[in-house]
Amino acid sequence: LHVIRYKGSSIAQGTSQGLKDFLGLVEKLYYLSGKYDLELTIGDSVMENSFLQALGHLDLDLPDAPEKAARPPPQPVDIYLRFGPRPEIAHIFRTPERRPPKELSLAFLGFTLLPLLGFLIGLDLFTTLKVLGVLAVFLVFVGHRTLSHMASTSAKLKSA
Repeated sequence: LHVIRYKGSSIAQGTSQGLKDFLGLVEKLYYLSGKYDLELTIGDSVMENSFLQALGHLDLDLPDAPEKAARPPPQPVDIYLRFGPRPEIAHIFRTPERRPPKELSLAFLGFTLLPLLGFLIGLDLFTTLKVLGVLAVFLVFVGHRTLSHMASTSAKLKSA
């Protein structure tokens, strides 16, 4: 049994009979010229004391590959490189959206808590809903006018 390694990757394996057919071996080596390690391995999957002996190196100058020749398989990736340190990632965050003024937020908080205040002063559910209905109609008109004014002001600033 023989194993031929090229730059640490097993390229060709077989019996000594396969070494006799050197032209077939050139195809197994994918026409890659260079330095090859020759190792002798004695053992199998159930043998506890397998044996691996480096026999030497071969410098092969192989012919150029024909156009239809098989390409070499991708080289195995070292798993320790996968979990090693990575380059720092530079984040570019978008600018945060503008928030409404604090007073406007507090006003809407007050309107949200207004029904609770109605129950605390002794109004029943129907009376509270009537008061809030009238207030809601007023707030729809005022809110629409305020938001329209803010949109037009913003559009004028963007166009300038």
